[in-house]
Amino acid sequence: MKKIRPRLILLLLLFCNFTVLQSQEVSLHKPGTKYDFRILLAEASEHNFDVLHYSFDWNIDFDSQHIQGKAAIKMQSLEENLNRISIHLSPAMEITHIKQEQMPLVFNHVNDSLEIFLLKSFGSGQEFEVVITYQGYPEAGLNFSTHANQPIIWSLDEPIGARNWFPCYDLPDDKATVDMNITVPSPLVVASNGTLLGSNNNANGTVIYTNRMRAPWRSHFMPTRNTSIWQKMIFRSRFP
Repeated sequence: MKKIRPRLILLLLLFCNFTVLQSQEVSLHKPGTKYDFRILLAEASEHNFDVLHYSFDWNIDFDSQHIQGKAAIKMQSLEENLNRISIHLSPAMEITHIKQEQMPLVFNHVNDSLEIFLLKSFGSGQEFEVVITYQGYPEAGLNFSTHANQPIIWSLDEPIGARNWFPCYDLPDDKATVDMNITVPSPLVVASNGTLLGSNNNANGTVIYTNRMRAPWRSHFMPTRNTSIWQKMIFRSRFP
């Protein structure tokens, strides 16, 4: 009889542990719970486009707990004659304007649904981009607190909290690559998912950090950093 190698035993143990974790996760989304993805997806409007890439510019102020943002969203039509799309954004966020090819677009922003009417119809497979400029005071998702009397700004967007502070398709059946330009007061340091491409000091006492996520991610993981067991984006001072 051949001996079972220790590596094989270890792999079996890891598989068993992963199976247990999977079963625990599934139980959190059983019918009737608050965030049952099956219900969310069933009630969602038809997903007739695929988000390919997000490019975000965020200016976040700790003292006022205010965000100014711009989101350039590149998409691909999944049907013929696509002339409008529906994504998500909290009503706490006020839209300044939405543009496509430098032209203003008509939109309806009701509750957390943002319906955008495109400049023209797009055929299946065609790509297009809309640019959304907005601002507001996040009521959830993006959080402001302190640690040892130092300011911290952090996000917890799982499962559908991303819409609380930036426009996106905020359901788990779509992934996209992401670029982020994040401006914060100069005492703060940004930590985020993706690769830090660099940072630059501005004359007004702020710093802009640029991060890129080359692999496609779901919306609730985009601006987050894995710390401990939580997914967060942390802007924090340089603690001693």
